[in-house]
Amino acid sequence: MFRPIFRMFRPLAAGLVGVLVVVGCAAAAPIEPKTTMTLATPIERFVNLPGDAFPRRFVDVGEAGAPLRMAYVDEGPASGPIVVLVHGQPTWSYMWRHVIAPLAGAGYRVIVPDLIGYGMSDKPVDADAYTYALQQARLSRFVTGVAGEKPVTLVVHDWGGLLGLPLAAGDPDRYQRLVVLDTSLNDGTDVESAMFKAGFDQWLEILRSAPKIPWGEIVRRRTSRAMIDAEVAAYDAPFPDRTFETGPRTMSSRIPRRPEDLGAAENAVARQAFRTWPNPVMIAFSQGSNATHPGQHAMFSALFPPERIHADLTIPGALHFLPEDKPAEVAQAILDFLRATETQQ
Repeated sequence: MFRPIFRMFRPLAAGLVGVLVVVGCAAAAPIEPKTTMTLATPIERFVNLPGDAFPRRFVDVGEAGAPLRMAYVDEGPASGPIVVLVHGQPTWSYMWRHVIAPLAGAGYRVIVPDLIGYGMSDKPVDADAYTYALQQARLSRFVTGVAGEKPVTLVVHDWGGLLGLPLAAGDPDRYQRLVVLDTSLNDGTDVESAMFKAGFDQWLEILRSAPKIPWGEIVRRRTSRAMIDAEVAAYDAPFPDRTFETGPRTMSSRIPRRPEDLGAAENAVARQAFRTWPNPVMIAFSQGSNATHPGQHAMFSALFPPERIHADLTIPGALHFLPEDKPAEVAQAILDFLRATETQQ
């Protein structure tokens, strides 16, 4: 019965037919807070991750009186120019494992957080802990807490863009270069086809009510490279059971799809600021990005001043999870951008 919907919204739902069981429920609604409980995934679930031997550090990014530990990778020379890589949904810093070493080896200090609710970071149980504003504020505190007042190059993918790009738009002195990878900056005016809307609404219902979601399989289905089972399992590792999954089950519903939605006005302000953005920008989207982020590649291409766009790439043969799918190409493109723009800051 779900096959037509999955066909409409293949990027997020493909491959889940026969795996997910969606119970009959009303349309997704905000979940009332029930507890202030915060969970930490047992560290033994992260042992022997293929391709990732990077140690994780932790910094507190919580609100006053409510500490929250954000995990992160910090590689490369401590005095090197800082590059911050921010993941999206439903991934974590593991996605960047093949990009970190080339950048660190070239002399950059590479900082890679796990957003709250993902990876090795703390995971509040309540949905109200995952508002757009809270997650953005935590990312801002993370950058300040780890990088201090030093300038950074911000690299964003998926939800990393929704959270990180508005921060950059308001502080071009700190965020001196941007790399925009298969992401969006929705302000509620973006056009959704009837097919996309129906598929996305079905995806939200699945996130809300399906008893089990195979997060690793979602990544595999939107990656053209043949992932081994142990890599797929690494994306399931942060989530031993549903109580750990509130972040990835909630964040998609926070995307501003109407002008009155929370975050829409802030993103509209960010878009306007980027029209006079003074710093270098690199844009790279997968060939099929319109299926996941309709119209966003074209929007970003037209958003920044043309003279600030160092590169605007479409990566052939790649699906949505670019750093997982084409890590060598992504790493090289970022390195080329960094080297070419060192004197433009």
